Parts: sequence; structure tokens; C-alpha cells
Amino acid sequence: MANEEMFRRWNEQFAAGWVRMQPRLDAQIAPLAEPLLDEVEKGETVLDVGCGCAQTTLALAERVDPEGHVTGIDVARPMLEQAEERARKRGTRNVDFVAADAQTHPLPENTVDRAYFALSPAAPTASVSETPPPAQARRLARCP
Repeated sequence: MANEEMFRRWNEQFAAGWVRMQPRLDAQIAPLAEPLLDEVEKGETVLDVGCGCAQTTLALAERVDPEGHVTGIDVARPMLEQAEERARKRGTRNVDFVAADAQTHPLPENTVDRAYFALSPAAPTASVSETPPPAQARRLARCP
């Protein structure tokens, strides 16, 4: 498994705090995501990389509904459990969540219309040299 240390740290050290702070983090993330949601179109398939507790994933799912789909991918299983619970409580059916490293998780070509990268500068262990800087990553990127 790639980035095993990152997986360990997120699952054993960081994720529980992020789950506890989810309402505060949602409030901080929402203004960053809001302008980007206008770029998403109904029916699109979106990949939310580093989805965490799914604040942005669920907003994207609402935007692409009813024919679209959003997949949230994250290394932190406790955060994904929170994400799944939030989606279930909201009745959001056009999402799924994957516990994996987005750098190495197999994704067939041309299966996503857009990818959303919500990288957090508060989590430097989650970034690697191949990852775009946060200023560039906080956007929706058109996927071929």
C-alpha cells in the first residue's frame, strides 16, 4: 500500500479530531466550495479527492442530481464512516465512498467529468511532492 505512514497517521491520529470538529470544518470549507459548485453541471460524474466527512461531496451530489454521481475518496476510514452516515441521514443516494489513496487507486480512463481536490494546509502529511499546491488544487479540474 502506498503512503502507509499517511494512512496510519490519518486513521490513528488525525481523523477522530476531524470527525469531532466536523461542524466547524464544514463552516470553514463551505465558502471555499461555494463558487466552485457553479461549475458543476447536472448529470456529471465527480470525484472528490480527500473528501473527509463529505461536506463538499454532499454539496456536489446535490448539484449533479438526479442523473449524476459523486465518489468521495479518502484515506481516513473514521471520516468516511461519518461521510456515509451523513449521506444516509440526508437520503443522498448518488454518492459512494472509497477508502483509498487517490494517487494509486485504479480509476478507468474517461470515467469522471470533474475532480475536486480539497487539500488542507492543516494536514501536511496528506500532501506529497506529486500533489498540486493547495491554491491550484482548490478547484474543479476538467478530466478528459
